[in-house]
Amino acid sequence: MKTYTVKAGDSLWKICHRLGLDIEQIAQLNHFTKHSRHHLAIGQNLLIEGDSTAGDADSKLTLQLLDLASQPIKHPVLKVKHDGKEQEVKGNSDGLVTGLNITDISKGIEIFFKDISGKFVSIYKDGLVPLGEQFMTLQARTIKIKGNLTAKEGAQQQSQASIKGEIRKKNPPQPPKRPAGKDKLPPAMPQVDTEPYQKKVRLEDCKPVQVIAPIFTSENLRLAPVNEKYRKCIIETAKKYGLSPQALAAFMQVEAAKSRKGEWLENGKADSSSAVGLMQCLPRMWKDVSCDKQSKLYECIQKTKPAPSWESVLDWRTNAELSIDSAACYIQINLRALRKQYGLPVDSLNDVEKVKLAYLAHHEGAAGANSIIKNMLDDQMSKTFFAAQLGRRHGEALAKVYATKFDDKYRPAYRYWLAYDLVDARLRPDHFMVDPSSYQAARMADVFTKLGGPAVQIPHGKLAPTQRHPSPPKPPQPATRPDTPSVSQPAGTTEHWVDPLPHCIIRTAHLASKRSATFGMVRKDKDGKPRAHQGIDLQADVGTPLRAVANARVAIVVDQDKKPGKNYGKCVVLEVDLNDLPADKRAYCQSKLGPQETVYFFYAHMETVSVEKPTQSNPVFVKAGDSIGATGCSGNAAGMTTIAVGGHLHFEARKDPNPGLGLVGRFDPLPLIDNCRNR
Repeated sequence: MKTYTVKAGDSLWKICHRLGLDIEQIAQLNHFTKHSRHHLAIGQNLLIEGDSTAGDADSKLTLQLLDLASQPIKHPVLKVKHDGKEQEVKGNSDGLVTGLNITDISKGIEIFFKDISGKFVSIYKDGLVPLGEQFMTLQARTIKIKGNLTAKEGAQQQSQASIKGEIRKKNPPQPPKRPAGKDKLPPAMPQVDTEPYQKKVRLEDCKPVQVIAPIFTSENLRLAPVNEKYRKCIIETAKKYGLSPQALAAFMQVEAAKSRKGEWLENGKADSSSAVGLMQCLPRMWKDVSCDKQSKLYECIQKTKPAPSWESVLDWRTNAELSIDSAACYIQINLRALRKQYGLPVDSLNDVEKVKLAYLAHHEGAAGANSIIKNMLDDQMSKTFFAAQLGRRHGEALAKVYATKFDDKYRPAYRYWLAYDLVDARLRPDHFMVDPSSYQAARMADVFTKLGGPAVQIPHGKLAPTQRHPSPPKPPQPATRPDTPSVSQPAGTTEHWVDPLPHCIIRTAHLASKRSATFGMVRKDKDGKPRAHQGIDLQADVGTPLRAVANARVAIVVDQDKKPGKNYGKCVVLEVDLNDLPADKRAYCQSKLGPQETVYFFYAHMETVSVEKPTQSNPVFVKAGDSIGATGCSGNAAGMTTIAVGGHLHFEARKDPNPGLGLVGRFDPLPLIDNCRNR
């Protein structure tokens, strides 16, 4: 088997032209799709000639690494132990590793994943390798698997021939011909010819089960695929400083320099300050950490001979491991300062509350955090600080609008904003949990009172975001259709959000690019001029259930496709009180709406509508997650019956139920979606 290592400037066409190879044969040999053949990675190993021993191989493996959302992890680096040897391989942009030929299945297989430190961590081990060509998916789903993924200890050794015979009984070879009707891979998998691959590789009682890579769900920590490389470092650092990895990851998410795809950038640099590195460390913070004997930065300085200059130490901020360790260390530095210098009972707080307190101290300084907690700032100082936080251009005007909710007093307004709209809205450890069912929400306002400060004042006419309104009288029950959800009671102010579709993926079919399905001036008219797209398109087959995103009042129902082929067809508009949204989503909407207290969500191109039309005497209410109908192809989506031909939900966030033309009265709803797989 001959391989070629991809170098800078290489393309598949250039490689094949230079080596005199057939591009289609090489693409087939490496299982490239039409898309992935154009996305080679430097260091990737390409098969350029089949293995001379491949015909004698007992098993031929293709590996793929998927994240929690069943999306490929791009260019994974793996080490594979088989046949008594080790082989380092690199996957392509679809997470595929091809060309692994196992000649002795009785020796088993072990797969290692390369982490941020360059170390290989074992993610899969099996004492037996299934016969034939196999497609092994290492996926980060929380699926329970009966039995062990490794061979049982103490089992009697078997000969290779007996093992082969045993496996053949349970795992007969695939027929060489494809059966009638093409087998399709799951949507998240690249569309390649899998025959005679088996999508599942582990057999128990003659039934295949999914193979799981525990590294991607370890410690109940959920990371975006582009940040998976930081997993081990986050877990070890959190343990070192007595934090939960989810809380540390949430802190990183707030502070880290990020790419458009959400990747935390090691070499990030701030435009408006001297902050540098993954955690955007300022020189003063770096200095404080460098003096703490527990930090890795202190350890590195002591070990470096001759002693490094301060300028050299500042350059180390682009080292991801040092940056993550320094962030966790700085959390503890701030907590110590609040405990020792200001006498706050920090140890009475739980893990999440401590990180929230540390973030406030990081944002305001330890002295400033103490003043906020104890409500020591006067109104003028609060006004000055508040305006500065909200921005140079419009900060003063925005702070004034906010203060009107507190009888024009800036001190309670600023304290409320810090607690709910800064800390609670931004720092969300539950967003970094594979299973958030055990998460106990911690409000910054409660931290203030636990530390001896006065309660946070709530705006007039509002309740604290995690409290409920008293249940109002039940209005008259309107006549409902058989498929109408039994919801007619006004929603309380329970903070809850449910994505409009069970699986949210931005549409790509029949568009120039994914960008054309996003919000903004992203499309072109017949003359090639930019044209507005007023919401986002989420792919969906006709008949996919639609859900109310929050507790809401039904504002508009159009249940007839009056002009087929034109406009939005059947549609629904929901009116949501901002207090019924979680803090982070409320803060985002407030940034777009100003002092307005309601937001409207618009669902278009529906097939069926399962909520009644509201009237003045009979208002209709729904709860978050209630069914409001099903996706369709009404209006100008006519003919788009499946995802493959462009089927989708058009979803908008509006300031008014019936806004103007273009983008007037609308804003981007994508930041509100929790689980969009390809944002």
